[in-house]
Amino acid sequence: MFYALKTLPYYILSLCVVSLIILSNLSVTYYYYVAVILVLTAPIIFYVTPQTLRRLDHFEWSFIAALCAYASLSAINMWFHGDWHWTDFNEPSKFLLVVFVFLAVRRHGLEERALATSTFIGVFSAFALAWYQTEILGVVRVYGSTNHIISAFGLIVLLSGYFTLIYVALSKNLKIWRVPLAIVVAGVTLYTIAVTGTKGIWIALPGTFGLLVMSKWGSNKWLVLTLTMLFVASLGMIFMFNDLVNNRLTGLMQPLETYFKTGLVSDGSLTIRLEVWKASIIMFFNNPIFGVGLGNFVSTKSELIAAGVIQPSTEFVGGPHSDILGVLAIQGMIGFSALFFMYYAFLRLCWRYKAKSIELFWCSLGLIVIYTLTGLAGDRLSSNLTATYLALMMAIFAGQMSYKKKLFLMSNSAKN
Repeated sequence: MFYALKTLPYYILSLCVVSLIILSNLSVTYYYYVAVILVLTAPIIFYVTPQTLRRLDHFEWSFIAALCAYASLSAINMWFHGDWHWTDFNEPSKFLLVVFVFLAVRRHGLEERALATSTFIGVFSAFALAWYQTEILGVVRVYGSTNHIISAFGLIVLLSGYFTLIYVALSKNLKIWRVPLAIVVAGVTLYTIAVTGTKGIWIALPGTFGLLVMSKWGSNKWLVLTLTMLFVASLGMIFMFNDLVNNRLTGLMQPLETYFKTGLVSDGSLTIRLEVWKASIIMFFNNPIFGVGLGNFVSTKSELIAAGVIQPSTEFVGGPHSDILGVLAIQGMIGFSALFFMYYAFLRLCWRYKAKSIELFWCSLGLIVIYTLTGLAGDRLSSNLTATYLALMMAIFAGQMSYKKKLFLMSNSAKN
């Protein structure tokens, strides 16, 4: 009875993580339900069953402090601008709410094989959904079940594909199946990303593949070079034979040339982004410390349009379409510093504990790199789905790495 109670949190956390990863590829509604359940039950799970609990070290405290600082400084920003709305604090608050998720996973751990398996199921489920929407329903740009948030679907698929490839590449049990399985997973991921038609996600592909190469470079260089050539060839074939990809990429030059020559926005994708980024930069230079404030981006942009600084064609754009420029424009250097500190504290903890968690280390590094690269041309931190996913995955990965480190230290202490 005591053993069952002791291991129950382990299985609850494992089930939640599996559900989160699979549902993030399939159903936004049920994904949020599981996320809320995990966040609300994490404090209870943390206190269940008495155990010898290693004290938080400097790296763990820094990570918790960074999560709290990111949310707290967002609240201070709203107070500074004298305008408080819960909807504007919704996304920053997620990074505060996951602190107990980190502590619960750190204490009880989870089944890592289930995590790897769920990413595999998730990416193939997303592929099936994308194929159905493309081939059966005739959808031009697939969106999965993300309420037509195309970029969110592409981002989650890329992350699931990357996590799966990391576990496949570093697995010691797959043997001769490693390369064929990796090729299949990569093909499925690339197909799904291609049919989303999201250029912001495509930007991250070279960086994502670079991380995969780095993770295996020391073991088999010829294999890595061969896979690199296959990757480049795959991108070339997608460009040549996928009309959506071909049209969206070849159609960039004319609007870009027009914009730099005349300053006119002539398309609804690239040049309108450039104009919105211009607005973000102006906002930052006008308010470098605290920015224009959460919830004030659209109204400030309207003022710039009225002043003739920004073109009226950007009126309908609701966000900055760039995480970095968005944070600088909305929260200034204070908010940007908080975001940088949060990423830094997370990666520093992962680097510190990577010896016993090499797969999770590469997954964690990829999580931040992919979010950063895709965030160059998209709103990831202000999107409900992608912000929730980032906060939870950071807490889960860091918690599991801390748990494995704790077991290692406890094992060494018992031997001595």
